[in-house]
Amino acid sequence: MSIAMLLTYLRILMTPLVLFSIFYWNNYVTLTILAVALLTDVLDGFFARKMNTVTKKGAILDSVADKIIIGSTVVALFVKYEISLLDLFFILTREIIIGFGALILFLFVDWKKFDVHSKYSGKTVTFFQGLTLFLLLINFRYVPIFIWFVFILGLICIVDYFFAQKKAIKS
Repeated sequence: MSIAMLLTYLRILMTPLVLFSIFYWNNYVTLTILAVALLTDVLDGFFARKMNTVTKKGAILDSVADKIIIGSTVVALFVKYEISLLDLFFILTREIIIGFGALILFLFVDWKKFDVHSKYSGKTVTFFQGLTLFLLLINFRYVPIFIWFVFILGLICIVDYFFAQKKAIKS
């Protein structure tokens, strides 16, 4: 197993620790654990490219790991800190739509035609989702601006992924 895949699995395995820390430890511990978990997202791609171990399975698993850590952390913050349902929706819009889109493609289209390469728009949204989680944890005053920004970036990302999949299916 490649270093990149190990880092991706590590991110998934760190999710329960992040969730536990949200409910039972202070926010600085949560911030540290979340930072390490999100750093694995940067490092897995770096090592996959550097060591020439990029695979379709790795790209899909990386995307799933992002959805698991971001989605579960946002839901836990929603439960603990009572962030609004609208904020929860705005942060998770891209994850929900792209997740369902991938499921529909998987069920009705030859999965080998999927374009699973990470997109700049997707990495940008994931970065700002992570930043927004940090800002929520430190109770940053202007976090609603970041939530709107993540929502708008998410919509741009959805369009980007839609056209990439449309092109991949036609080929």
